[in-house]
Amino acid sequence: MLAARDARAEVRGATSSSSSSSTTTVGVDDEKYGKRLRAYIVRADGLALDEDDVKSYVKTNLARYKVPREVVFLAELPRNATGKVLKRELAEED
Repeated sequence: MLAARDARAEVRGATSSSSSSSTTTVGVDDEKYGKRLRAYIVRADGLALDEDDVKSYVKTNLARYKVPREVVFLAELPRNATGKVLKRELAEED
């Protein structure tokens, strides 16, 4: 479990530095592999960023197995009253 958390943190760091305003990664169920990464990104104003750009950026900066299988763009990330991202809500969205 610790390795999965480390991988999510690394991917979150890589996607954060790819010109987005806010990012998070969540492990979601996968029939073939058990779990896979899904990245959620809020684009910075005026940024034309797409899924291939994000995957390519992560692939050049991290190991290939850490590239998220899905990249979802949102207007904003769900947060609680203190500003923490509600990853459980994102993971339940399928």
